[in-house]
Amino acid sequence: AEDGIRDQPRSRGLGDVYKRQGDALHKKVSIKTEKHHLATLRTALRDELGGDRDVLSSFGAFTKYDREGLALDVHFRTGNTITDDELDWAEDLVHRNLKPLGHGWSPQALMDEMCDPSSRFALVTERAPKSKKAPRTGKSVPVAFAHFRFELDDDDAPERAVLYVRELQVAEARRGSGIGRRVMGLLQLVGAKLELDCVLLTVFESNKGARAFYEEKLKYGLDRDDPSLFGREECYRLLSKSLPKPKPLGEAN
Repeated sequence: AEDGIRDQPRSRGLGDVYKRQGDALHKKVSIKTEKHHLATLRTALRDELGGDRDVLSSFGAFTKYDREGLALDVHFRTGNTITDDELDWAEDLVHRNLKPLGHGWSPQALMDEMCDPSSRFALVTERAPKSKKAPRTGKSVPVAFAHFRFELDDDDAPERAVLYVRELQVAEARRGSGIGRRVMGLLQLVGAKLELDCVLLTVFESNKGARAFYEEKLKYGLDRDDPSLFGREECYRLLSKSLPKPKPLGEAN
């Protein structure tokens, strides 16, 4: 999440569930997985023409922020469409934010994960400020990003379709401006629209600020698969937040 955990396999991602060759599903997966979850994951991953679905496109009002001196835009990217410059910036931000906490991993491993076709990004850029003589012009610069995936969690019953936030990183100069809360709110809207079961994330035990942000401000709680619930001592906590389900047709408000 704000300090995503690597090398902690805990759920089956769309890269394992949903294959590109003719959009065929593994027979083993189709036997184990409930049909409605497969349909949910298909909808999250692909649009009607078979391309990568821009899951932010339905929330235009939430992808723009013009307030309190900030002018921000949130852009959708995938592992296939994120640019080299954006990747380099994101990799550098991860290392700059996590190095003081004593955490890190190889640049190549990080790049491989972000470039995976199943990766999705909410990339936040800041527009150049307005001047007294001219309107807002100039090149936008990235200030934050969320790296997330749509996954099938079948480690425990019942099976769940989840939006798994692998990273939420904000540039130091823009921390405390509400960007993290806005991006997480946007991802929760995405998950609810797609009828996923929950938003799931990992946070380092040592990152007290991030834990307070998720648990106190956003009201995330320990997930059913958090290692501490099974007596295991790990360097991270697994947090989740359930998403509202649509009311059945005909149900009164």
